[in-house]
Amino acid sequence: TGVRLHNVYGPNQRPGTLLHYLMTRENVTLFNNGENIRCFTYIDDAVDGLISALEYEGKLVNVVNYEPVRIEDFSKEVAKYNGVELILLPEKRKHDNVMQDVDRNMFTIPLRYKNYREGIKQVFSYGKEASRQ
Repeated sequence: TGVRLHNVYGPNQRPGTLLHYLMTRENVTLFNNGENIRCFTYIDDAVDGLISALEYEGKLVNVVNYEPVRIEDFSKEVAKYNGVELILLPEKRKHDNVMQDVDRNMFTIPLRYKNYREGIKQVFSYGKEASRQ
């Protein structure tokens, strides 16, 4: 089974991703005024989707929260927790896709995907939960 994961994010984000920059820098520049659209999938949903995909032998499936989110909105949600400064530039870069393409004709693993606000809240509560136990 082939699984297409889309913009997976969560605690301990890998370097080079938007969330990593938002978590490790004092300020982050967003091109195209942060208007680019992405579909973000929280890591727990990605894991549940991978496990569920075992039932769909031989198919190509999506594991994605179809909720379209502006990069600026995602970044502002992170900034509520850590105060990262966002710098909006109107410039569009050649290699940027304004709208992320997700093939909606492809079967998507049916889950109750977390919206980005719930996911970011979990990112920031991740270390706190472990230290209470």
